[in-house]
Amino acid sequence: MSTSDFATLEKIRRRVGRPFRFEMDRERCVALDLTSGEHIWSGLIRHHSQNDKDEILALVCQLDGLKKLNLRRNHLGRLPEAFADLTKLEELNLGSNTLGIIPPQLRGLKRLKYLHLGNNYITTVPEFVSELQGLEYFTLHKNIRIKSVENLAGLRQLKHLNLHYLNLHRLPQFIYEFRSLVTLTLWNVREIKDEIAYLTNLEFFSDCGCPGLRTLPDSLLTLRKLRMIRLFQNNLESLPKNFGDLENLEELSLYQNQLVRLPDSFAKLRKLRKLNLAWNRFRSVPACLAQCAALEWLAVFENPLKHGEVVAVPSQTKVLKVWPFTTLAQEEGVK
Repeated sequence: MSTSDFATLEKIRRRVGRPFRFEMDRERCVALDLTSGEHIWSGLIRHHSQNDKDEILALVCQLDGLKKLNLRRNHLGRLPEAFADLTKLEELNLGSNTLGIIPPQLRGLKRLKYLHLGNNYITTVPEFVSELQGLEYFTLHKNIRIKSVENLAGLRQLKHLNLHYLNLHRLPQFIYEFRSLVTLTLWNVREIKDEIAYLTNLEFFSDCGCPGLRTLPDSLLTLRKLRMIRLFQNNLESLPKNFGDLENLEELSLYQNQLVRLPDSFAKLRKLRKLNLAWNRFRSVPACLAQCAALEWLAVFENPLKHGEVVAVPSQTKVLKVWPFTTLAQEEGVK
């Protein structure tokens, strides 16, 4: 540990007022984490004064060997100009910091692979973001005022993109060209185009909170690497006939839709472990689920199910027929 980094970390510790995690590579501090799950709201300096936060960040900027920096949930409000000097950063978490903008200090951080900017009251995505072409993980979730993400078009190396709770309505065409995507998280996107078939590496897909989403394209079924799909709080009336072709699917959430049946091909989902069908229009538990041998958890509450129906599912499956958060006593015999 160099005298410089040691002294700087000690100054940060005194101002933070509690221990924090950091990592060293020989004499350089390469990772710093000012969050803790054991602290209220996680951010260790969340309730410090703005002056204290500014002083701590100024010290952090002296650790110019940093590769990983986690400042999530600290309500920082702003970043110092010297933040631009942290050019070795590869992972940066600035989630829940009331920044209001994507800070221009990030423009020169060309080594970034991981960038978390969720829940920051951001309204626009500036052009310079497209210059961060090494990004593999990028989240903008819960920045509901953002209406356009066109300036993400240059980020062709992305593997994980989180646009949850952004009211985009339509998915920009360029995102279908992000062939490396493993995770794609959307909100209120009204139409999934046939071009989704281009995302052949996709394993996790979400599109939720969209009353205008009533159908899914058959091309979705070509994505055989899919392991988890979340399609809750939409208006889906049916699923594609060959939905069971998604043979690697392990988790599927379909709650709060308008489904009355599942396609018979569901029986082919031999790896499906968790299925949420709550808040739909099923009058009986689909018989095809009896052949889903790996099924461990099934939710069917808030459906007009026949009273006393025998649910034919694998013996290990936990079936939720009553809303699990209710304070009312469950009916006798219902589990």
